[in-house]
Order: sequence, then C-alpha cells, then structure tokens
Amino acid sequence: MADVKYIASCSWGKDSTAMILKLIERREPLDEVIFYDTGMEFNAIYNVRDMILPILEKNSVKYTELKPDNLFLYDMLIRPKVKRKTKQECRMTTLTGILARYRFFCPLTTGKSISGNSWTLFWDRVIPMWIF
Repeated sequence: MADVKYIASCSWGKDSTAMILKLIERREPLDEVIFYDTGMEFNAIYNVRDMILPILEKNSVKYTELKPDNLFLYDMLIRPKVKRKTKQECRMTTLTGILARYRFFCPLTTGKSISGNSWTLFWDRVIPMWIF
C-alpha cells in the first residue's frame, strides 16, 4: 500500500483552525498543514497563525505557506484579461458537439450544405431552444 499522507488546508479562520486543533487533540494523523497566503488577509489571521505554529511544531506537523506569483491586487485590477467566448459562442460550440455526438448532419462542422425541409425544420424549431 502506498504511503498515505494526511494534509489539511487551512485559512486560519475559526473553522479550519478548530479542525486542526481538534485533530491534534484527538491524536488523529496529521502530516502537514498548508496555508495559501494571498497577501490580503486581515492581521488577525496572521496572529492566529503565529499562535498555532508552535503547537504544530511541538506535534511534528509540517507547515507549508504558499504565496502567489503576483500580488493579489495586480491579478484582480491590473493584469490584462484574456477575452473569453461569449455565451452565444459557448452555446454554439456545445450545440455542434451534441449534433456530432448523435450523428446529426451538421453543416457547421462539416462545411456541407443540405436541401429539403427536414433540416430547415430542425434549425427553426430545435436549435432556438438550445441557443436562447
């Protein structure tokens, strides 16, 4: 059997801190505690962390603190955003996937055209239900 590790993700709020302290109190297995520091936490969070770190050390629990590559405010307010598909584009992508999966003839994906009323009825009645 593979070596199992018990890792707790912690925000140092009341719930995650209580969980970690309860695990230690009950002598449950706990190998590591991980905290992702955005740099935008309240001072109280850092104060709680600083109070609990000696308890983790005393109980041989490894502590890891992760930090983002960029400042939180840069990512939220300054970093250029990538243009995403509109809802209409997403729906059309999904629609062509559905049509292809169920082997419907789809001029959007094959580039072929179709004549006759059946395809027109399909476009006029079924497609608007999926798109709008």
